[in-house]
Amino acid sequence: VAPEVAPEVAPEVAPVVAPEAAPEAVGVPAAPAKAAEPSPGSEATVGAVAEGGEEAWDGRLFLFCKDFKHVKVVTLDAWLRKATTVKIEKVTKDQHKTFAFVTVSSKTAEDEAQFRTEMKDKVYKKKTIEVSRGVNRRDTFAREEAQTQVRAKRTADESTDDPEAKKSKHPETLMDLRKKKTTERGRSVSLEEKVTPLLTYPYEEQLRLKAQFIMMNMRKIVRDMKKACDDARVQPPVWATVNPKKMVACPVETIVPTPKESRTGYRNKCEFTIGFAEVPDPAAFEIQGETTADQWPTIGVGFVKLIRENEPLVCEPSNVAIIPDAMKEFCSVLRDEVVMPLHLEGVCRVYSRKSRNGVLRLAVVRHSEKCKEMYVMLMTRTLTPEQKEWLRDALEMMMAKTFGDGVKIVGIDLQQNDAVSDALDGDSKNPPIFEHLLGAEKINMELLGLSFAVSPLSFFQTNMATTELLYQKAIDWLEHGPDEWLGQGLTKTVTPEESPSSSSR
Repeated sequence: VAPEVAPEVAPEVAPVVAPEAAPEAVGVPAAPAKAAEPSPGSEATVGAVAEGGEEAWDGRLFLFCKDFKHVKVVTLDAWLRKATTVKIEKVTKDQHKTFAFVTVSSKTAEDEAQFRTEMKDKVYKKKTIEVSRGVNRRDTFAREEAQTQVRAKRTADESTDDPEAKKSKHPETLMDLRKKKTTERGRSVSLEEKVTPLLTYPYEEQLRLKAQFIMMNMRKIVRDMKKACDDARVQPPVWATVNPKKMVACPVETIVPTPKESRTGYRNKCEFTIGFAEVPDPAAFEIQGETTADQWPTIGVGFVKLIRENEPLVCEPSNVAIIPDAMKEFCSVLRDEVVMPLHLEGVCRVYSRKSRNGVLRLAVVRHSEKCKEMYVMLMTRTLTPEQKEWLRDALEMMMAKTFGDGVKIVGIDLQQNDAVSDALDGDSKNPPIFEHLLGAEKINMELLGLSFAVSPLSFFQTNMATTELLYQKAIDWLEHGPDEWLGQGLTKTVTPEESPSSSSR
């Protein structure tokens, strides 16, 4: 029995955990992924489109060949100049990559066609060479952003509860979706697509994908156990000697869908990064005292959309469906009334992960919909006493506000963390300093009639509606399940009225 299946995409209950289809987008920036080598036809090899719809070309051609790997640029340059009659201006290549860029001197369509023709049947060592136009990805950033907006609009147009109205193709399995993310790495996507990649699919399709994923993993458990027993030359357990056609170790219940009204805005805990929409100029941090907004990139409080030059770029979560309205409003208020004033006055700058300047890092927010409460833990680098007082005063004014449908902030904590990572547990050699600043020290969370007092660093299920369905299912099994499921004598269920305490840390 597991708390939920891929909660960030579509909440539901299942007796077996299905690993999330995509990592949760949180305030803590992920480590920069290793750049994948571009393949022919990828965005890195497509010519930029100039104004007026005509293709602009700077003479660069993209060459791909598996045998280019470990070849020095000098060696490849000499080979190319002998292999073609087209005059080459320069060749650029990383020795460990399987691709190279060639700049044709004349930059004409005729020379491009001639070069392609001459390379068509060429073989370098044992592999053929593929040629396409190539430009620097930075030159196509604006175009990628425009493509992202087009995809977002198409997604909105196709959004409907009627599965028959969905015309887009869906992956056959969640593994197909994972492979697609790998092959399309580097493609510019919207924040909504990154956080909730399955939300554009019909809910019934999401359930089918996850149920299928569960069965695939259940079969894998049986195969792995059989192999381990065979390798150890021991008898496998009974559950691992099942029908080879079914290969399932135990009965698997049907997924219990979450009610439609609880499929959005359900997330009760989020980590929002405090950062910039673009990479800031390190020189700006050297300015003492007040600065103006035009000296900085847009300041944001939200999720990391992408990482550029080791700097996580932040987007507001205003269009992310799983985030409650109260949390979305909190991000705007924290940015406008706390972060930006303190940053521009030079008291507490926003932290730059690239240059390691500034102090304001992230905010961890818990939300209790039933109790209309929010609890905030703000992470900073080590503050001076003066900085702490400025920050406390600004946060105290924010506590007087109401968010969403009557939600109030009941408490605020401060965690000072000088580690490179924004991870909440910090660095073991340089542990973070935890301090309670304002209000209550816990938030009240209600679940199945029980009230839980949850502290800032405690674990609690992030999807209350799904959790209640799951726990109710477990209670039903305890009350009515056959003895062979539960064990002899296990027949009593402790109800809330019989529990010695209805409160828990």
